[in-house]
Amino acid sequence: METDLDLEIAVQPCCWSRLIGLGQYCACNFELVLPQMLDAERWCLAVEDTGPGIIPDEREKIFSEFYRISDTAHVAGTGLGLAVVKRAAELLGGKIQLDSEQGRGSRFEVILPRGAPTAHPTS
Repeated sequence: METDLDLEIAVQPCCWSRLIGLGQYCACNFELVLPQMLDAERWCLAVEDTGPGIIPDEREKIFSEFYRISDTAHVAGTGLGLAVVKRAAELLGGKIQLDSEQGRGSRFEVILPRGAPTAHPTS
């Protein structure tokens, strides 16, 4: 059974790509992979690019608030995108993973439990 969260993410995948700044940091090709079921209990939304990749020393740091990769000073941004995505995934019982290889690109995966509750701001 599809949840509200499944529908919201499937209908608005461009929101995820804008949030993490996809296409902002390099003039590379990228692909937003629509949500896919990994198994009966988890699904995944992935973003892949063919950019320069992320050096090993920065792979964990990029998920920290206000952290910007050293060679991105020329690009507008706050360093919040991946931190927000990571926090949202965690609030929904999931996680974000990164697979990156220098010179070949990166793949970000947001993995969430099926039927995760929809997060609504409190008023």
